[in-house]
Amino acid sequence: MSRPFGLGVQLPEVEREVGWGEYAAMATEAEHAGLDSLWIGDHLLYRGDGREERGPWDVWALLAGLAAVTDRIRLGPLVACTAFSPPGVLARR
Repeated sequence: MSRPFGLGVQLPEVEREVGWGEYAAMATEAEHAGLDSLWIGDHLLYRGDGREERGPWDVWALLAGLAAVTDRIRLGPLVACTAFSPPGVLARR
């Protein structure tokens, strides 16, 4: 029995700061290109690479925004850190 193969990508978050307009454009382009899923990491802070500390977008707010601008592509957190959001809070989201 075979399983269907899906192709997804993780949107950038560590390499550089990404604004909402660019995230929305990447998501809609990925959907138009036929990708099956988009993934976002759930991190609190990036530091230690010689650049200024920076905080990424809240993964759940970003996923909700991307859901509003896409139609069929699957969206999900690459990780869901329970240190930032306890399981009960995650269940409500």
